[in-house]
Amino acid sequence: MAHVSKSRQPIPATTPLLDAEHLIARVKGRRRSLGFSLRDAADAIGVSAATLSRVESGDRLPGRETLLRIAHWLGVRLDLSEPRRMGHHSGPSARPLTTVEAVELHVRADRDLAPAQAEALSEIFRITYAQFKAGGRPRRPASR
Repeated sequence: MAHVSKSRQPIPATTPLLDAEHLIARVKGRRRSLGFSLRDAADAIGVSAATLSRVESGDRLPGRETLLRIAHWLGVRLDLSEPRRMGHHSGPSARPLTTVEAVELHVRADRDLAPAQAEALSEIFRITYAQFKAGGRPRRPASR
């Protein structure tokens, strides 16, 4: 069974673990360093082999629960319930997630959405949020 460090530090919002490519590399690297097959690693993480395969291939970003299980297996703590606290650490590049980043993270983790759908929703939110923040109202399509 894999050894997981007892002292877990929160992952700052600036960490690349929240980046899909880095997540894939971390999971593959740990699995290979332990000499685990895909099925062995999936069992250790507590997900199906199919789910882990989709994560490793980049076909799908993991859902919230899967992401938390993967973070635990990697020996890091990731608290998605309080996204503004994720950036709380003493490093020089520390910063909390913005509202837009937090929403995007949750949308991308939704397993009911294809990556293109998640990107489209994120873009809609970014535009709408920027318009409201600037004091305006989102433009509605003209009535026919």
